[in-house]
Amino acid sequence: MDSFDVKCKCNQIFSEKEFSIHFHKCSDFKIFFKEFDSDFGKLLKNYSQPQENLLIIRVLLDQYKNVIENKIRNMKSHQVEDYKNDIVIGNKIDEEFPLCSNCKKESMVDIYLDCLHPICKKCFYKMAEDNFSSMLCPKCQFEISYQYKKEILGNDYNKFEQIALKKLIGENYVICANMQCKMQVQYEKGKTDYHTKNEKGETLSKIHCEHYAENRCRCPCCKIDFCISCKVNPYHIGK
Repeated sequence: MDSFDVKCKCNQIFSEKEFSIHFHKCSDFKIFFKEFDSDFGKLLKNYSQPQENLLIIRVLLDQYKNVIENKIRNMKSHQVEDYKNDIVIGNKIDEEFPLCSNCKKESMVDIYLDCLHPICKKCFYKMAEDNFSSMLCPKCQFEISYQYKKEILGNDYNKFEQIALKKLIGENYVICANMQCKMQVQYEKGKTDYHTKNEKGETLSKIHCEHYAENRCRCPCCKIDFCISCKVNPYHIGK
């Protein structure tokens, strides 16, 4: 890992080695560091026993260190080829600059899963398309959380959610027209009854009976009737 200059919160610039000595006595940095130091100190205090907990903390800190070093290198790198040359030296992979845990390609990795294993954006999106409801880290099989999927996918989240829903219940599903409900309902067309009547007791025409059978849906949650074609509720019987 290359050494870079560090600008302290007191606006002085040091080498990393110099800063490791300076920050202990810098009052400006202590104010900046206070909140993190308090949380981290509390973590060490609460989980310092038994030994297994300390070993777990050490493993996690090593993972975070890899993430931080990789991000620093990416910020300092101006060309992708330079980055690739740093990753692969001969045939040996430098673990400080990990490849995608899924495709193993020498790409710029800037996504780290909940478990801190790296993955490229292309593989993450492919995983979302293939198995959105149960996305797992390809390396350790740790389940990717709902919050993390939403954070990475952003505006595409709803699109992948709909793809997963279609795979789960098929193409025949609709969203309840009641804006306070919006339940996703599996829908099947009914059998046409040519004796269907409107609210006045009048028998509907052939075309209206067929439309009623094909488009009228009743939400099992809020119990409203609505038209799956135009979303009007209640269903416009005879119109």
